[in-house]
Amino acid sequence: VGQELPIATRTLIEWNFDSQTDLQQWKTVHAISDLAIRDGCLTGRVTGDDPFIASPLFEIVTTPLQFIEIRLRTTVSGPGEIYWASTTEPPYEGFRPDKVEVVQYAGGEFRTYRFFPFWQGEKRIIRLRFDPPGDAEFALDYIKVKELNVPADDKSWFDFTSGSPLWFGANSVQPSRSTGGMRIVTEEQALFVAPCAGFKADERPWLSFRIRCRGSEYAAVRWATDTLPGVQSFVFDLTADDRWHTYNIPTAEIPEWQGKINFLALEIYPMAKFSGEIAFAGATDCRKGPAELSIRNFGLTKAIARVGQVANVRADVTNVGGQPTSDLRVILELGPEMKLVGGFKDTMVHRLEPGSTLVLYWAVMSSSAAYSKAKLSIRGGSNVVACKETKLRWYPAVRTYAAKYVPKPKPVRGDYEVGVYYYPGWWDFCRWAVLDQFPERTPVLGYYREGEPDVADWHIKWMVEHGITFIIFDWYWSAGGRSLEHALHNGYMNARYRDLIKFCLLWANHNPEGSSSAEDMENVTKFWLDNYFLLPQYFKIDGKPVVVIFSPERLTKDMGVEGVRKAFERSRQMARERGLPGIYFVACAYPQHDLRTLEVEGYDAISGYNYPIAGSKGRLRGPYKDNVAGYNEYWNAIADKTNLRYIPVADPGWDSRPWHGPNARVWTGKTPELFRRMLENAKAFVERRNPDANPKVLFVEAWNEFGEGDFIEPHKQFGFDYLEAIRDVFTNAPKTHDDLTPEDVKLGPYSFPRPEPKTSWQFDDPASPGWSAGQQMTGGHIENGCFVAYSNGADPAMLSQTTEIDASTFRRVEIRMRVDKGKTGQIFFAGRGRPFTEPASKRFDLIVDGEFHVYGLDLGSVPGWRGTVTALRLDPTDTAGAKVELDYIRFIR
Repeated sequence: VGQELPIATRTLIEWNFDSQTDLQQWKTVHAISDLAIRDGCLTGRVTGDDPFIASPLFEIVTTPLQFIEIRLRTTVSGPGEIYWASTTEPPYEGFRPDKVEVVQYAGGEFRTYRFFPFWQGEKRIIRLRFDPPGDAEFALDYIKVKELNVPADDKSWFDFTSGSPLWFGANSVQPSRSTGGMRIVTEEQALFVAPCAGFKADERPWLSFRIRCRGSEYAAVRWATDTLPGVQSFVFDLTADDRWHTYNIPTAEIPEWQGKINFLALEIYPMAKFSGEIAFAGATDCRKGPAELSIRNFGLTKAIARVGQVANVRADVTNVGGQPTSDLRVILELGPEMKLVGGFKDTMVHRLEPGSTLVLYWAVMSSSAAYSKAKLSIRGGSNVVACKETKLRWYPAVRTYAAKYVPKPKPVRGDYEVGVYYYPGWWDFCRWAVLDQFPERTPVLGYYREGEPDVADWHIKWMVEHGITFIIFDWYWSAGGRSLEHALHNGYMNARYRDLIKFCLLWANHNPEGSSSAEDMENVTKFWLDNYFLLPQYFKIDGKPVVVIFSPERLTKDMGVEGVRKAFERSRQMARERGLPGIYFVACAYPQHDLRTLEVEGYDAISGYNYPIAGSKGRLRGPYKDNVAGYNEYWNAIADKTNLRYIPVADPGWDSRPWHGPNARVWTGKTPELFRRMLENAKAFVERRNPDANPKVLFVEAWNEFGEGDFIEPHKQFGFDYLEAIRDVFTNAPKTHDDLTPEDVKLGPYSFPRPEPKTSWQFDDPASPGWSAGQQMTGGHIENGCFVAYSNGADPAMLSQTTEIDASTFRRVEIRMRVDKGKTGQIFFAGRGRPFTEPASKRFDLIVDGEFHVYGLDLGSVPGWRGTVTALRLDPTDTAGAKVELDYIRFIR
C-alpha cells in the first residue's frame, strides 16, 4: 500500500503566452479578433467560421508516446480542433482534415486538456494550429507537447496483486498500490499507460481487466499499432457497484487490433468521482478471472403484455469469467399479482463454460395493470453469485376482435403543429438486424416491412392519436439521383388514413462536394412541385410548402451565399407559377453556425435534426438529463443570434451503438419522463419567443431512428410512453385511452422472417435476392440472373441480408459482376456489435470493358477479416452513373 513514482515526462516544446514574443510568433490568425496577451494568457474572441491561430515553425521527431497538453478557458462549450502539420505545402499550409484532434471543450473555468495525437506516421511535426470553439471568447494559458518515458518491455499482461508494475498516469492523476492491486481516484478523465514497448496483436486474442469501482459507467482501451495511423479505441461498460467484475473482450471482434501494438492504455471517464481498484489488466492469450455470471435481457419478450394474457419472460445468463461454473441454483421470484404458468421457479444448472450463455424462459400472467417486480437470483451453495431485479409492465386488458384492417384512428390534437422526422431505412431484415444486440429497441410491429400501406397506417394511427400532426420524411436527392422513397411513395401515399396527417420533406442533402447547383435546384424544385407540393396532405406554413434543409453548408459551399439566395428565389418563383405563395425553407443549424449567412440566403426559419453533443461538456457519454438541459441552451443560443424564427427540435436521446459500435456517443438514463421535460421546455420556449406564431410548431427527432437511438415509435422498452408524453404536453385529450396493437385485433405479423445465413448468392429468385441497393444506389432488382442496380453518387453500396460466416473457415471470396464505369470496388464485413469500418474491408481494381469478370479476393490477409461476419457491404464502383450487374458472390474455404 502506498504511492509509487509516476512515469517521467519531458516537455518537447511549449508556449506559455506570458510575453509579447509568443503573440508575435503565433501570427497566423483567422476569424479571431482582440488577440492579446493578458494575465499570462493568449486571449481572443471568435468572429466567424473556421477560427484558428497557427504556431511558429519547429521540429519534433514523432513517437506514439507524445501528447499535447492545453490549459484553456472558454465562454462556450463545444468542439474545437488541434491540427498538426509535417509540411507547409498547400493547400492549407500543410494542415489537413485527417491530421486533427477534435476536442470537446467545456465552458466556464480554466480546464486542462490532454490528448495523444498518435502522429507517429508523420515521422516529424513542424507546426500546430489551435481552433477554438465557435462563437467563443477564450483565454489560452499554454500549449505544450510532451512525451512519456516508457521503459522498453514487450510485456502485455499485468497482475497488480502479484507485484506487476503499475500503469502510468498520463496526466496529474497517478495510481497507487493497494491490497486490491492498482488504486485509482479521479474526478477527471484519466489515461493510464501500460509500461510496454510492443507485442504482436494476433498473439493476444483477449483484452482482460478485473475492476472494482464506483463513479463511472464506462472505460476505454486505447492502443496504437504499426499498421494503422492514429489511435484505436474500444469502449466497454463498467458495473460501478464497488464489487469485483471481470471484463474479457475478444479482440477477434475488433478489426483495428492488428500488427504490432506499441502503445496500450486504459482510459477512465468519471461521471462524478471515480474510485476503484484494478487487480489485473492487459492483453492476453486466454480469458482471465474466476467464473462470473452476467444476467442480461431479463424481462418480457413482447412489447405490450396485457392483463390476463400469457407472456414469456426471458433471461440470458452468460459466464463472462475465465473459469467454468458448477452446480448453480436459479430462482425466479414474482410479485404477488403474477403467477407462473410455464417453467420452473427453482432449477439447477450444473455447468456453464466460460463465454457460454444459458437462455431461460418462463410463461407468466398478471392480474393487475402495473409495473410488477421480478427477481432472478443465482446461487452457488449458500452464496448469491448473481442477481437482477426488473419491473415487468402489464397493460390493461382491451376488447380483442378480428379486424379486417388497421382500426380507424381517433385523432387528438392541440394548438401546436407537432412534426416527427421519419428515417426510411428499414426496408429489409438486414437493416433491422443491427438491433439484435439491443432487443429493448424492438418496435411493437417487430422488424416490419417498411413501405407497406398497412404498416404506414399503424404508424399514422399511433401518431394522430397522440397529437402528432405531420411527418417529416427524410428525403434523398443527389444531383438527380433519388433513393429510400419506399416509406413515402409505397407506404404513406397508399395508406388508407393518409388524409389524417400531413407530411413534408427533410432534404437529406449530405451529398458529395459539387453536387449542388442552380440547375440542380431547379430540377429538385420541379420534382417537388410535380409530386408533393400541390397535394392537400403536404404541410404548409402561411400556405407555403415546408422544406427542411439538412445541410445548408453543402448548398453554400457549392453555390456561394448569393448563389443560394438566387436559387431559393427561383424555386419560390416556380412555386408561385404553380399557384403557391412560395416555399418555406427551414435550415438545420447549430449555435456555432454562421446564422447571418442563413438570413442572407433567404431561409424562413431555423431548426435542427438533432444535437447529439448538446450538454455533453466534452464527454462521450453522459446522463440524458444533461442533454435535456443542453437542448434548451442550444435553442436559446440560436434564437439570440438570429432574426429568423427558430423551431425547436426535441429528441429522446442519442445512442448510436447499433450502427457505430461500442465507441459511439451515448446518452444514458433515457426515460419518457425526461423526454416530457424536454417537450415542456420546448413549449415554454415557443410561448416565450414566438407567442403570436400561427401556427406554433415543434419538430421531434425521430419516429424511428432506431440505429441512432432517437426514436419514439412504440417499442419494447417504453411501449407508448414517449407518445403519451407528446399527447399530455401538446393536447388536452383525456389521459386514459386504449392504445391498440395488431395483436389486439388479430392482425399481422408485419415483420420480416429471419433469413437463413448464406455464404453464397446466385440471384436466381426475383422474390428473394438476398441483397439490396443501399446508399447512393437505385434499382436493386433481379434481371437475367443478376442483381442490377445503378449508382448515383461516388460512394454507392449494396447490402447483404443477415449472414453468419466464420472468418477462420472461409478465407476467399469470388465476385462475378459487370460494371460499366469506375476504377475501384470494395467489400466490407461487419460482426456483432462491430460496424463497417475501413480496416474490415478489401479494395480491388475494376475491369471496365463491357464484360463480366470474376474478382477473386484473398481475405485471409485482411487483418479485419476475423470472428463471425454477420453483414456484408459491397461498394461495386466509386463513381456515379454506373450500371452494376452482380452475377454471384461466393465465399470459399
